[in-house]
Amino acid sequence: MARAIDIRPGGVVPFQWLGAGVLFELGVLYLASHEQYVPLTRAANAHVLSALHVFSQIAAVGLVGALALAGWRMLCEEAAPIPALRRGRPIVLACHLGAFLMLLGLYQVLPSWREIGLELGPREITVFALMVAAFLIFTGTACALALPASFCQYWTRAGNVVTLLALMGLSTFLFQSQWLTIEVVRRPIEDATLGMSLALYSLIGLPAAEVVQWGPDPILMAETFAIRIAPVCSGYQGLLACMTLIGGYMLLEREGLRLRRALLMAALALGVLFLLNAARIALLFAIGVAGRPDVALNGFHSHFGVLSLLVVVGLFMLALEAAPFRRIRVAGRHLDGYHREENPQYETLGLLLLPLAGLLSAGLLTGLVRGSIEWLYPVPILIGAGLAWRYRAAVSARMSPGPSPWGFVCGVGVFALWVALVPPNDTQSAQTHAALAAIPAPLALIWIVQRVLGGSLVVPLVEELAFRGGAMEIARNTLPAEWSGPARIGLALTGSSVAFGLLHAEMVAGVLAGLAYGGLAFWRGSLSDAILAHGVTNALLALTVLSFGHWSYW
Repeated sequence: MARAIDIRPGGVVPFQWLGAGVLFELGVLYLASHEQYVPLTRAANAHVLSALHVFSQIAAVGLVGALALAGWRMLCEEAAPIPALRRGRPIVLACHLGAFLMLLGLYQVLPSWREIGLELGPREITVFALMVAAFLIFTGTACALALPASFCQYWTRAGNVVTLLALMGLSTFLFQSQWLTIEVVRRPIEDATLGMSLALYSLIGLPAAEVVQWGPDPILMAETFAIRIAPVCSGYQGLLACMTLIGGYMLLEREGLRLRRALLMAALALGVLFLLNAARIALLFAIGVAGRPDVALNGFHSHFGVLSLLVVVGLFMLALEAAPFRRIRVAGRHLDGYHREENPQYETLGLLLLPLAGLLSAGLLTGLVRGSIEWLYPVPILIGAGLAWRYRAAVSARMSPGPSPWGFVCGVGVFALWVALVPPNDTQSAQTHAALAAIPAPLALIWIVQRVLGGSLVVPLVEELAFRGGAMEIARNTLPAEWSGPARIGLALTGSSVAFGLLHAEMVAGVLAGLAYGGLAFWRGSLSDAILAHGVTNALLALTVLSFGHWSYW
């Protein structure tokens, strides 16, 4: 079954890798930034920036839905969608990757919301403006690169564009308007949500809870735990975002939908999202009352709302693709695909990205219950290892020649560099030590063992497969063919190393480590030495952790 599209003269990249690449980038940006934009919703002097960011967030979630629909229709039709962008791809790709790297870099230098007051200073305003601009560029170029030409039919009608922009603008206004959100939108939804949350919480059998008012915000409290329901947490924003995305989809697909049935499904989707938000508050409160406030206020609080919104909207859109909701069959009308032979090289390189993508996706889910210690660390590790084993043929093809002593030498050198550039964080180390000391010794030993094995064996494998095996090679082969070999190698090595470094909290050390591993992989013509070097570095860091108690290196 052929599903491949041209991305450059003489080169072919499967459609699924374009869409998966954009989704992967969005996941990375979310994991890196979910606390960084909070000051925009809190600051009294950042209304315009906050509105633009909300607008770009809605557009980004819509992009996720459009990519999912294109992939679904591709599976139904057995042909690849043709990309909308036919000319100027190198320039757009450069802008896209530049915006992505710029965002990751800005996330490293901007303090989190805990370090910023209610008024942003000139430095924070400048950085936030750059972040919002980069995110808008990232989203726009992602649409141009990944969305198929069949979706361009939506933009040939001025009425579609004006109505959709008005819908998104109205939602943004409701998000930002204090009077409307508090008096008209927020209060009724908040009261109903908290009432449902208390009802669900009472079924768990924990100590009784009550809602009290503290200024403009309600507080859900019991004897040992309390949470303040801020406007951003009350649920109305998720419902508004859901209504915007569902409304936009129904607007663009109105000619092919049975609108009455679609409206009933939309009402069901909003009801499900409302129940999920009530359950989120009830579960968060129950986890805190049960003695795990670290889990309640860290991973669960950060991720559950975003995941539930994506799941509900995604399932809604896929449900409306089914025949009972359609007047016109989707596959024949929308999908302008064609068949041709795939490029086995890109297929193989794309498979090398999957283990890390699976590990990060699983980490996002397990982050829902993350506390001071990541107890579910083995879950993403096993998923990453399982995907590497599933595609072992593609992996083994990049392992020849086998490892050499140079891999060990490089790993030791990167370890020395890392320790020299990244001093241990005594506060973080003390917190982790206290958390481990509070549990039975056998359980702590099991966690330490799996942390050492996962960090020294699986993480080096999946990260090297993705960055040095997949991303670096795809970048080198995607750059214009007329460029010289050294220039393409240098740009691919530098770009993948910068991305690798920016995904780590220790940015400079990460970039230098990526350059070392990538240079070794190019020199040896194999991933074996890069994986060995990465494993040696992580094993020596684990030895440092266990020998000196520098838990912050984990």
